[in-house]
Formats: sequence, C-alpha cells, structure tokens
Amino acid sequence: RWEELESATLSIDTLQAGTSTSDEKSESAEITEQLIRLTEEFEELQSQGSDAQQRVESELTLEEIQANLDDNTILLEYWLGDAWQSNSQSYLWAISKPGVISPSGFLSFRIDADRQAINEMARTYYDYLTDPSQRFKPVSVARAGMKLSQTLLGPIADQLEDQRLVVVADGMLRYIPFNALPDPNADQRFMNRAIADVDLDDLPDPLIRNHEIVHLPSFSTLLRIRERAEERDVGSQTLAIITDPKLENTGLEAERILDIARKEDRDLERSSVSFEASQIAFSETGSRVYFSDQDLAEYRLIHFATHGRVFDTNLAESGLTASLVDAQGVLSDEPNLFLSIPDVFRFNLPADLVVLSACRTGLGEEVTGEGMVGFSQGFLAAGASGIVVSLWSVNDEATRVLMEEFYDELFNSLDTSRNTPQSASALRHAQLRLWDERRWNLPYYWAGFTFQGEWR
Repeated sequence: RWEELESATLSIDTLQAGTSTSDEKSESAEITEQLIRLTEEFEELQSQGSDAQQRVESELTLEEIQANLDDNTILLEYWLGDAWQSNSQSYLWAISKPGVISPSGFLSFRIDADRQAINEMARTYYDYLTDPSQRFKPVSVARAGMKLSQTLLGPIADQLEDQRLVVVADGMLRYIPFNALPDPNADQRFMNRAIADVDLDDLPDPLIRNHEIVHLPSFSTLLRIRERAEERDVGSQTLAIITDPKLENTGLEAERILDIARKEDRDLERSSVSFEASQIAFSETGSRVYFSDQDLAEYRLIHFATHGRVFDTNLAESGLTASLVDAQGVLSDEPNLFLSIPDVFRFNLPADLVVLSACRTGLGEEVTGEGMVGFSQGFLAAGASGIVVSLWSVNDEATRVLMEEFYDELFNSLDTSRNTPQSASALRHAQLRLWDERRWNLPYYWAGFTFQGEWR
C-alpha cells in the first residue's frame, strides 16, 4: 500500500508542477479534480498504514520492550480516554528494565482526566510557551507547566530519579516538549503566591535538568530503526548542510556549524576518524528540482537551515522552503517548497541524524491511530535513525546559538570506535547551556526543539 501512496503523491507533485508553470492548466477542472482525489487517496493510505502500525504496537510483549531499554531508561507511554467511551479515564504506562521502577519493570497509572481535559491543559501550556503575549511571563509559564507536569508525571515522580525518559505521547501532548515541563518533585509553593512575590530563582527546574528526553511516535518505530541499522551501509561523508547562504540568519547558522565541523576535522584526524563537511546551496528561486535524496545518500549528518511551512490540515502542501520571498525579494503568500512532507515518504535516506532547523517542523496532520504524521515520521520511515525537529516558530538568533552548542557537543562526543553521534545527549547539553543564560532562560528560546529516534 505504501507503493500506492508513493505513486499518488508523485502524481500530485507532477500536477502541481504543471499548475505552477501554466495558468491554463491551473484552471483546468480536470486537474483540480485529480488533485482532490489523489489527496484523499493519500489520506486514506495514511489511515490504513496507521491501523497496521497500531496492530504492530499492540503485539509487542513486555519482554520485547524491556530488551530494547537500557538500565537507565524509562518508557512513558500515554493513552488519553474519550468522554464517549465507557471508560473515559486516561492512562500512563511506565516500563523499565526489571527492578528499576518496580520488580517487574512495569507500572500502570490511571490519570483522572479525559482527552479533552488533558488536551486543554496541554494547549494552555503550549500557548504560554509560544504566544508573544504570554511567553515572557516566567511565573505564569511555570505554573501552567507544573499543572500539566503533575497530571502527567506526578504518579511516577518518585521513580524518575535521573533516568532517561522515552516519551510516546497522545493527542495534544505531541505538541509539548517534555524537556521544558517543571520537575514534578520540585517545591510548589510558588503556585499559590502572588506573582509579584515569586522570586525567579525559586521557580522549578525543567525536567531536562535531571533527565535526557527522547520522543517517539511509537515504540515500534524504534524497533524498526534498530532492525534497519543492522543492515544499512554507513555513509562515507559526514555532514551536509542545506541552506540558502543569502539569508542572514540561516546562512550564518550554516557558516558557524561548518566552522565547528572544520575545527573538529583537525582534532579527529589524530584519532583516525574520517570527517568531511559539505554545503549544498539553493538556486535563485529555491526550486525543488535541484534537490533529491540521492544528493544526500552518502551523508550521515544532514542539517536543513531553512524555513518551514507545516499545515495540520493539509499535509500535501506542507514542507520546507528556501525563502519566504520570491526571486524579486517580494514576500510570497505561497513560497516555493523545495521539499514537501510527501516527498520525504518516498526517500531512501539512511542517515544517522537529520536536523530540521526551521519553524514547526515537528508538527503535522493528525491521523487516526497513527497520531501526528509529518516530517518526523517521514524521515524515520525513510531510513534516518534520529531527527531533531521544532514544535513552534522558533527565534532565529536563539536557534543559531542552540545549534552551535549542539554541534559543538555532538562532535566532541563522537564515539571514535563507531563514530556514532550522541544526538539526544548533545541536544540536552545545548538546551541546558541556553537555560543557564539569563538572556535565553525562557523555554520559548531553548525548548522548542525535540529529539526523536535512536538515542544509543
């Protein structure tokens, strides 16, 4: 069925290319009807794929899951109940190696709130993290976060210690960076004080202070990543950066990352680790015809420093764009996508890590049974072992600083025996560095990026 999906999305791309070059074709009712039909086919195939995914997930045994966890890792999987169901309660299932969180390594907690209530709490916190009128109110942000943290993590707070947390979310929780949630064990007296009486130094530390956080669309996604890793060939090149060097912020970000890469090249030569860096630039119009997965097949680390356009109701029109302006420098309502989400599902891209340094690249379209389908699922399905994505419209300067810290730590922590990037650990390091700086301390600046995939 995925071959049919690929065929359908390819037809959409072909028709859209035709409509973009001919006014006459764009006005054709026949082409319009075909686009509508193919989009519906695309969504139907997604739904069928998600049903299969759900069956695979339900067939995993406790022993299979535990065999793929480390001694210092806890899986937290959430299921949100609907009010129309006979049991509208929500649940948290926590799994670890035996003896870590319990003798069996399994705990089940009932959350006394249904999907609507938890989604509302999550939406409120997301708005405080991102809304320009709310995100600069640290006490209010922390209060909204602590309310959600107590609901989601309170039941297992005593077992968390300093474990790595692997989160499989549901509903609106997929929009929440768990790295920013306040530690549920923190002092909560600030919750009841007048805002003017709260010292900012008394606000609770974020969860990332004591925990490495990994997000997964499903645990079976991790199993597929590990199965592929045993068979795939390692790329001969290390780093590719896709950007438009003419753009001030993304171009500077790319230059800084390349500087770090070149510096590490000199250091790594002494330990016989091959390191090469390359930069792929856009044409004047950022046209997608100059880009394919074959351009990147030999690279292990792939960094996109671009702009993102993700619509949660129109996956086929979502993607990355080189620039928000046209060739004449005029702001465009419909900038040219050089890489769409349907494109990615056709890719063969066995990279260790893909970083999408653009706005809202971690969001997507809600599909029944599968959850949020977007770039994350696309790149992981295409063969990537891990991906860093954003959950909101990020600040350009903060993102540049974050990515510099991220790559500096990533290259420093390369395992010289396997040359494996420790992506989740490097992202945590970078986010803690920004959190420690007063200028970037607010979650809006540092918490928007999350890691999904293989943490080992």
